[in-house]
Amino acid sequence: MSTPLSLPGVPPAVTEALEKLRAELTAAASDDLAALVLYGGLVRGRYQPGRSDVNLAVVLRPGW
Repeated sequence: MSTPLSLPGVPPAVTEALEKLRAELTAAASDDLAALVLYGGLVRGRYQPGRSDVNLAVVLRPGW
């Protein structure tokens, strides 16, 4: 089981959407999923509901 996201100041709806996305990506990529990296305004505390986007990088291991 994965660790719950801890994102202080982030609206619950955004946290829930990220949790759902993480679960879906984990199910789809399995061991090939290396990391999910949040960056931008959300992690810098500048997120504005209805105006800001959520920046997320999906890092996969090479599937040799």
